[in-house]
Amino acid sequence: MFNVKYEGPGGIPVGLSGKAICPELGIVQTTLSNWTTVKMGFEPHFILFNLQPYSLNEQLLSSAKSILSIFQKTPLIESSVTMVSLGQELSTLFNLDQKNFPIIMRILLSRIINDVAMKTKCDYSSWFAGINENPIWLQNFILNTYQKNNIRLLFPDSTLTEKEITRNMHLSNLPINSFLDNDWFQKLDSTYTYSEMQDFDNSLKLSELSFKIMNNIKTVTINQNSDLDYLDLF
Repeated sequence: MFNVKYEGPGGIPVGLSGKAICPELGIVQTTLSNWTTVKMGFEPHFILFNLQPYSLNEQLLSSAKSILSIFQKTPLIESSVTMVSLGQELSTLFNLDQKNFPIIMRILLSRIINDVAMKTKCDYSSWFAGINENPIWLQNFILNTYQKNNIRLLFPDSTLTEKEITRNMHLSNLPINSFLDNDWFQKLDSTYTYSEMQDFDNSLKLSELSFKIMNNIKTVTINQNSDLDYLDLF
């Protein structure tokens, strides 16, 4: 018998499956992946990316709203949000190599996601940059690069179409922010070999750059009562 009813995400109780890193970029793929992760019973540790001045302020606001929308539907939890600021670094990389920037950005983001997961002792990740776009060559590079760290991906084979993603967002009552349609997260128009991606990683010293960025991250705790003012805590 019970006399109290809470509105929640459905699925497995939060925290029962372990702890997962949940990167949020303000794009539909990350929001849906993170929501599904919570429904699968994982305690979320969010990464909020601040990409200014490379991207507009709307990207940061969209990411923050997406995180809040998940918390507002899971009233029994509180969790940490780590803000990672790397807009200046992305702007520099873009100016260095505009042609190959889309793949360079994904490699750097994946490194940072992995580093935050290790720092926060998360065994799972809802999303790595590029995984949900499903180019198998990029999947293999990311999985092989980080396999030694035992960070397991929850959705390595996600191939949802744009129509299916929108439908799932509506069914979950998650907000489809207008910024999600923006093309700032540049599409991959080229295919790269494993050695080419290694060359980008090594020549641009992305590992060192990730380490530098990690030295400036900030973490706060939020819950279902939080609002956008939590951004001021950073």
